[in-house]
Amino acid sequence: MNLALALFKTGQAQESLTHLHEALRTQPEHERAWGYLGLVHWRLGRFVEARDAFLRGGQAAMARRMEAELQRQGGGEELTHEVAEAALEAKDRAAMRTVAEEALERLDSERPHLAVELGVGERAARRKPTGTWKLDEPGSDFVPPRVAPTPAPAPEEPPTLRSKLDGWSAEPPTDVPLAIARDGSLVLRAEREVHARLDGLVAVRGELRTTVVRRRARGRELDEALGGRDPILAWRGPVAALLAPATGRRFVAVRLGVEALFVRETLLFAFDERVSFENANLPLAGTPVGVVQLHGDGVVVLALGSEPLAMAVREGEELHVDPARLVGWSGRLFPSGRRGTAPYAAHAPALGFRGEGIVLLGEATEVR
Repeated sequence: MNLALALFKTGQAQESLTHLHEALRTQPEHERAWGYLGLVHWRLGRFVEARDAFLRGGQAAMARRMEAELQRQGGGEELTHEVAEAALEAKDRAAMRTVAEEALERLDSERPHLAVELGVGERAARRKPTGTWKLDEPGSDFVPPRVAPTPAPAPEEPPTLRSKLDGWSAEPPTDVPLAIARDGSLVLRAEREVHARLDGLVAVRGELRTTVVRRRARGRELDEALGGRDPILAWRGPVAALLAPATGRRFVAVRLGVEALFVRETLLFAFDERVSFENANLPLAGTPVGVVQLHGDGVVVLALGSEPLAMAVREGEELHVDPARLVGWSGRLFPSGRRGTAPYAAHAPALGFRGEGIVLLGEATEVR
């Protein structure tokens, strides 16, 4: 509370709120803390919150002043900070400062040891030097009393093994086929079927029966493994497993809902049986970049270097991105490998997107 009051009195009202909320979290019925909170809200132009805080702090007169201010400013509705600042003209600020100092004096009277006060600079300016030296006799120096150190808290009894085991559990709900554990591992549970790579397998419960998933194009299955050199497999349930991400990678899991997701094939790690997919290639010169279109109300897991960044593509505008940084996209977007004819086209990244949607960018290093 002392720190909150010091921050408030030095013009740092927003920072003062943090410490007042912490004080009230510790002692919810602390009247002086509520009184200080009312002053801070008043200074920030939040008259409704100031009124309520003054009432909790037993400052009925200040609460009535806030109620009058609300009625004067527009019928009891809370004011924005900008409106409140505009309303506090020079004379209003002076009046507010006077009343605030009076309220602070009433609040501080219960704690006279608080050293930070309004007007310290003014009192220091009025202090006149004597121009003389005073010689203290030996032993006359003030020695502050020794404060006994606060004893260290006694060590707590360790939790029971059962409680720790419950907290460490990597078992998701039975209806969740794919989930990310606290340490970033992928928890897989298949009652019937789920699709995932085998790389990073840490533990498996049940019989591990898998078949290679084939790429699909225009509803037809192709004679090529989905996922390339480290193929995505169809895991037949019932089976449960724990998989760790590769070094420098992290698992990112999303539920598609009604949205479709186009993602770089090398970054796709797993998806459940509710998700359907189609394969395509990006129209870029040189080696084609494989992309998987995923749709259906299921869970998709990507293996990325970091959380991706999303950039919007708006109708009538074109977004150019570095193909090496492309993670995927969502929405009605049309990719193109043509740079265009605009003067800046020679400097723009090679891959363009038109339409309306979101492009995901990040560290697009392939899964290994």
